[in-house]
Amino acid sequence: PMVNGQSVDPTLELQRGNASGILFPEKDSHPLNDAILYAAEQLASQPRGRRRVIYVISDGKNSRSKASYKEVVEYLLRNNISVSGTNVGDSAIWGIGYLDRAKLPLLHIQREDVLPQYVLATGGDIYHELSENGIQNAFSRIADSVRTAYDLQYVSHQPNISGKYHIIDVRVEGLSGLTVDAKQGYYPSAIEY
Repeated sequence: PMVNGQSVDPTLELQRGNASGILFPEKDSHPLNDAILYAAEQLASQPRGRRRVIYVISDGKNSRSKASYKEVVEYLLRNNISVSGTNVGDSAIWGIGYLDRAKLPLLHIQREDVLPQYVLATGGDIYHELSENGIQNAFSRIADSVRTAYDLQYVSHQPNISGKYHIIDVRVEGLSGLTVDAKQGYYPSAIEY
């Protein structure tokens, strides 16, 4: 069907170079890496002194991104930006959220969902929700955790110009019931935060 010379459903149009008349749906494009990098670049250009958090609502799938996961994570860590998010769609299936909060890296590799990988690498938080109300509640919980978070800083004996990735391990002893969400490491920067 056509309306004003335009196809009502572009997926039903004959595709260029396809003379067979068989319709093939276009591949989905999920450039999540590019979207997170773009948001990080916008956030990094803002004045320093406040927490830098990117909140993502997504199914976590990534395809057709120009930027690689590694490039984006390095940019996030160099600019002290964390990623928090809410997984929706098939990524929000019951039980997946509990597995992601357990932070078992092998589970993230087995699935297509890259959002938990960003959260784990940058020290953010993630929830899995199926409803609009659930997404709103997840955002509220993440906003509360950002407001009440503590920043730990230390001075490394390594020179800043090394540029190497440094692994960090945050441990709290003597206090029970405390949850520690921390990034796994960082890239040193000559810029003071």
